[in-house]
Amino acid sequence: MLLALPKPGCASPKGVQLDHASVEAAHQRVVTGDPLARSQLVELVLPPLIAFVHRAVPGFADPQDVEECCLDALFEYLQNPASYDPTRARLFTWLAGKARFGALTRKRNLRRQQAFEKIVTARIQDERLANDKEVEGEVIDVIAVGEIVEKHLKEIVKEDGDLDIFLLIAAGARDTCDYLDALSMSDTPIHRRTVIARRERVRGRLRRLRERL
Repeated sequence: MLLALPKPGCASPKGVQLDHASVEAAHQRVVTGDPLARSQLVELVLPPLIAFVHRAVPGFADPQDVEECCLDALFEYLQNPASYDPTRARLFTWLAGKARFGALTRKRNLRRQQAFEKIVTARIQDERLANDKEVEGEVIDVIAVGEIVEKHLKEIVKEDGDLDIFLLIAAGARDTCDYLDALSMSDTPIHRRTVIARRERVRGRLRRLRERL
């Protein structure tokens, strides 16, 4: 069923009053299959939810990212309203937790992507300025990185974190700490051995891909 959503970017101001009783009543109507309840619940919850996430997770360059995280939380709930347990928390509190977690994850991924792009660009520029060794020996060209990601990703990425490792390899990163940070692992001997082993596996896949192409 199509939902009548508020206009994009219509975050409510700080201090907006939320009628929890109306929200909980709308939830009960959603559960019983009332055809109007879904749109009404979204209209009640979405503006204060957006305002909450803006305050809880500041720093998004694009406000639409926050709105999408809130909509994701709402649509996940609407697909399975029974997953919400009213004995554990109010519906808005439950949705706010999901939206905040989604926003934090998206923000972390955006920062990681931006960091990798800066590393790749800076390393390639440094290599080309140096002019005393082949760029390919240290860094994979940005165009080649894009081609590998677009056409051969499944050959390189076998588990979570392999794409991060590949991008660091492409950028010429040698410090194990860079790989630990990318995989959100603490700097311990066991984690270092794990990261080094995973880096070599990704390098091996990349080497075999190069030989075949």
